[in-house]
Amino acid sequence: TAGSQIGHLKCYNDYFHEMVCSWKVGLHVNCTSEFTLYFQRLLFPLPYNSCVPVNHNENGRLHCMCKIKIPQTVVNDNYSIEVHSNGSMLLKHSVIPAKTVKPRVPVSVSIHETKSKNFNLSWENNYPEEHFLQGYLMYEISYQKKGDPEQHTYTHIYMQLTHYEILRSVLTTECDYVAKVRTKTHTYEGKWSEWSTEIIWHNNYMSTYKSILQILIPIVCITLLIQIVMCYWCIKRYCIEWF
Repeated sequence: TAGSQIGHLKCYNDYFHEMVCSWKVGLHVNCTSEFTLYFQRLLFPLPYNSCVPVNHNENGRLHCMCKIKIPQTVVNDNYSIEVHSNGSMLLKHSVIPAKTVKPRVPVSVSIHETKSKNFNLSWENNYPEEHFLQGYLMYEISYQKKGDPEQHTYTHIYMQLTHYEILRSVLTTECDYVAKVRTKTHTYEGKWSEWSTEIIWHNNYMSTYKSILQILIPIVCITLLIQIVMCYWCIKRYCIEWF
């Protein structure tokens, strides 16, 4: 039965207006027809509300998932979460939003060249300016050569910074790169947000040393070729006159 295959109810919220709850189920379970999730805010008690879950693949395992719309969260909030099937309660969980924060995905990720010829990666944290989490978020940046997953670079930026300068000189010239950003609160408990949409850019930077070599090598080769040809004709002419 569906109830015998159920396990580990977990809930995360964006500390704004949405809570997402999920739990493991066995193969071939239809979450929508077999389960109902009930939730109640305990700080200002209201009747239980319900949510009909959907099937969701999470790390290769089948889960049931519910997205719940909630009032804006405050520090002392607490929710009671119950999972029912065929009129019986199978799981019950108490959720404290301040301890289960999974922030919104960063948006408006962009990149542009700076006056110093480096790349400035910028983004927005997807919260209103007056929101409580402003100033309590940290960010993780991942950038790598496109199509080369072995070359990852991770950097943490704390507090209110929503930009990061990538040094052009550390990148491979004439290559495409991809970058993405995620965020986490450093004040409350929880986990990292999902990664933002990737942004792609092209690095056409070439160091001064390489630029000089690119100019000098053809000149040197042509000069050597001319000298070789001249030497050949001089030797040939000398041989003709000698004999």
